Amino acid sequence: MTGCTGNTTHQVCAVVLAVEGAVTADGQRVVALSGTDPGPPVCPGTIIHTSTDSSAQIACLTNALVHLSENSTVEIANLNLRKDGNETEDEMEARTVRCRLATGTITIAYQGAEGVSEFIAVTPHGTLIAKFSCVVRLVVTNEAVRVACASGMVTFEPSNAGPPVLVEAGFVAESAARGTTLVPATTTAAGQQAISNALEVERQLMALAMAKRATLPWKP
Repeated sequence: MTGCTGNTTHQVCAVVLAVEGAVTADGQRVVALSGTDPGPPVCPGTIIHTSTDSSAQIACLTNALVHLSENSTVEIANLNLRKDGNETEDEMEARTVRCRLATGTITIAYQGAEGVSEFIAVTPHGTLIAKFSCVVRLVVTNEAVRVACASGMVTFEPSNAGPPVLVEAGFVAESAARGTTLVPATTTAAGQQAISNALEVERQLMALAMAKRATLPWKP
């Protein structure tokens, strides 16, 4: 007999899909993976750092894949799954990812729907919020943050109390102390390259996740 016990929320860990070069998790070296072997878990609170000429590919959840480029530091802050309590195989799960990018570059390949899931990336210059499917590249320096949206759309909330900015596919936003700008990616070579790189990284992330799908710990 089918039962209903109410919503339940539990925190889970991310999984490293692949690494290249010197990558650390809380100061400990992450060993390169081979084949379809599951990578080490990355639980909330873990800080991942990539050095020069290194990178890391991480499945935060089945719908949230990230690529950490060289010389980058990110903290996996929260990974939550919420079940609706319906004891059936098709029970709904709300998925929430929250990370903090201190410096460097992260590419996010995210599949979501408003009210069901959310990806939040906090930076020193503001917060990126994704409620819908998107591919986005986030670059953080001491002076500014640059958001290049390759597909879908995201919202960026500047930390300088400026108004939220909707960044749609094909646009690049940059936020610094002086304010926030939004321009088509086609206006600069750097913008076009950021979009192209993000889409290529998405393809790589999807292929990695598919190859290791059977070993991932969460329900697809």
